[in-house]
Amino acid sequence: MNEPNPSELTQAALNQARDLGADIAGAVAWDRLMAGPSYAVQPFMPTWGGVGAGHPGRAPEPDLDFKPISLVVVGVAHPGGEPELDWWQEHIPSRTLGNQALAKVTKGVARWLREEHGVAARDLAYHPERGGVFLKDAAVLAGLGVVGRSNLFMCPELGPRVRLRALAVGAQLAPGEPLDWDPCPECEGPCRPACPQGAMAPNGRKWPPDAPSPLPGRDGAYAREVCNRQMEADITDGRMVDLPEREQPSKQVRYCRRCELACPVGRGAIK
Repeated sequence: MNEPNPSELTQAALNQARDLGADIAGAVAWDRLMAGPSYAVQPFMPTWGGVGAGHPGRAPEPDLDFKPISLVVVGVAHPGGEPELDWWQEHIPSRTLGNQALAKVTKGVARWLREEHGVAARDLAYHPERGGVFLKDAAVLAGLGVVGRSNLFMCPELGPRVRLRALAVGAQLAPGEPLDWDPCPECEGPCRPACPQGAMAPNGRKWPPDAPSPLPGRDGAYAREVCNRQMEADITDGRMVDLPEREQPSKQVRYCRRCELACPVGRGAIK
């Protein structure tokens, strides 16, 4: 089989992602992602034991049966009026309806690459310590958006109201380039006071002086352990709910989105 043309294969793969339900999609070189800011700064951070507990030191690269050369990152819109997309639901294998929709896209594109082009590809888990990658880094490097003052990924079309997932690809794709776009400098920053825990106060995260630059989160004000207090409170407040499609009740957790919903970028966008 002839080696597929990187530009043509990339465009076809991104079109396939959109056909399967993605609202944004882009590509990045694997090596560039592995040298990204989150991977660079992680060894300088303390061992994490909160919600979505991380890996001490550098997160391991995904364990794949092929050598990844590129990565496709996709996003689906999560409008403020559809909160149920992000409700953690005990009986759903992917835990949220949003992640379920994303997995349909990434698994579908991976299957299409394998069957139609003979290219090794695989859907990746959400968490880096469970076989995934740092999705915000991937989306920024693929040219889909930026990390805002809220420490959230945001894109021009949807602001921060978007959910991400990725697939590894064993072929060269034409990578995107980071956007020359930054909505935050002229913004009053309603995301920061919106946080019920004050996780983005100026006295938040203090990065070690020998940590590399550029750092995630722009100015280091985001304190992950403080944000985690709200996530733990949300878990405590989780409850068993009756659903029409199930005979038995299922536990549901509604995680906080206040910083995200306070952001004016992309507000009112319609999928």
